Amino acid sequence: MAERVRRKANARLKGAKGHGVDAVVTATLNKLAGGTWVGGNVILTDDFLGFSANALNRIVQQGELDVQFPVRQLVGAEITGGFGSKIIAVDLADGSQFEFRCTKAREVLD
Repeated sequence: MAERVRRKANARLKGAKGHGVDAVVTATLNKLAGGTWVGGNVILTDDFLGFSANALNRIVQQGELDVQFPVRQLVGAEITGGFGSKIIAVDLADGSQFEFRCTKAREVLD
């Protein structure tokens, strides 16, 4: 399993939930924006595309903070807008989409 890309990134996760006061903010963002942006690392190997939340986000959030998609389920990807860093939208075989943003997004897709 060769690692092709590892980047600090933010991923839009639908399963992230906040603790305490943050729970209200996270619930609102999930409803309005289709998920909460969570900081961590995105990893692409020969076998999967994955995201794992960093320690700070694990302190303030709970729920599904790690995701992994087998490469055979990735059917397309495009770079969309974003402030500062671009968003990479990955289309999955089940019709859903996984979004993350990082610096040098074009290099990630190459």
